Amino acid sequence: MSDFTTDAARATALGRVLGARLRHLRIDAGASIAAVARRLGVDSHSIGRIERGLHSPREDQIARLLAHYQVPDDELRAAAELLGQDQTGEGQYQVADALPGWLARATGVERTSSHLHAYARHHFPAPVQTLEYARALAGAAYPERPLAANAEHTLRRVNRARLLKLSPRATCVVIIDESLLLRAPADAAVHRRQLQHLHALTADTHNGVHIGIRRLSAPAPIPLPPHGCVTYCARGRGPDDDLVLAETLHGARHFADDQAAEYRETLFQLTRDATDRPKTLDILQRHIDHLPAPARI
Repeated sequence: MSDFTTDAARATALGRVLGARLRHLRIDAGASIAAVARRLGVDSHSIGRIERGLHSPREDQIARLLAHYQVPDDELRAAAELLGQDQTGEGQYQVADALPGWLARATGVERTSSHLHAYARHHFPAPVQTLEYARALAGAAYPERPLAANAEHTLRRVNRARLLKLSPRATCVVIIDESLLLRAPADAAVHRRQLQHLHALTADTHNGVHIGIRRLSAPAPIPLPPHGCVTYCARGRGPDDDLVLAETLHGARHFADDQAAEYRETLFQLTRDATDRPKTLDILQRHIDHLPAPARI
């Protein structure tokens, strides 16, 4: 059999992102690793290593697997473009939001994680966004685009928001900087409904979502992430398999290895200093009350 592995194999953030997406596609297709290996005439061990991101992937390897799962042409092109990018630092890749595939791959990483730990500084993370808020973010990121052109962007974000319903076993911790509660992406009505959504998620003790707030007055003994939203994705196979997704309005960076460990410690410290559930509910309600109520017809 032919082999997908390389002699210079090593784990990379990009490999983990693509691997998570491939694993998600295989599971959705109801196929085992052994079945895919037989169909493609390759070693099943090699496919397992690709799905776990244990080596730098090659374009021909990824292309064969994506073609086998019959993904759209735009995702094939996006994967090829990503694989052709230069590495910008150890365990770090820049991914442009204009590339059609990166949001789908982010969803793949999140859906294959057993635990998500997010810190929201400039916008709320995708798993807790409302449709209106996702649409407002798309408009803020690309104001020159017509609404129709932003539709796919919005739908991909909303698909990530469905993660909490699709993966009931996963837990999600979201720490929100209080300054974000004062910052509306478009109009006050959209922001108000987003805060009400967060309030409902916090009040529900059975959904696996834990929301805390970092107060404006809180000290910052550790460096805060500079990105709009940072999510630590625990993959359940040990810290070496974990990944950090650092997002802005226009794209994301994926961190692995030592950098992921540093972000993990920062996020855990922020969680220890954040508010508990009763205080979170109280703060959210106060911010909701300060926003204009919807007009009655």
